[in-house]
Amino acid sequence: YPELDVELQSTHTLTDFNRDDVDVVLRFGDGNYPELFVEPLLDEVFFPACAPTFNGGNLPKTPEDLAGVTLLRHDYEMWRAWF
Repeated sequence: YPELDVELQSTHTLTDFNRDDVDVVLRFGDGNYPELFVEPLLDEVFFPACAPTFNGGNLPKTPEDLAGVTLLRHDYEMWRAWF
């Protein structure tokens, strides 16, 4: 379809289809986007990981153990389901 112009943009902001010149959005999340058609692409399994030497080998065993640890990537929506 050479007549189609496709522009890819990576962002964490939500798209306002009434304001933005956008037709399709790929979004990582739980799929709860009211008033939008949602088509799940895949199931995502995620979990915290750390080096075996983290904290002198005293690795976290529960979500509570991670409360004071700095996450390298923090996306509240992503981690809320895990916690």
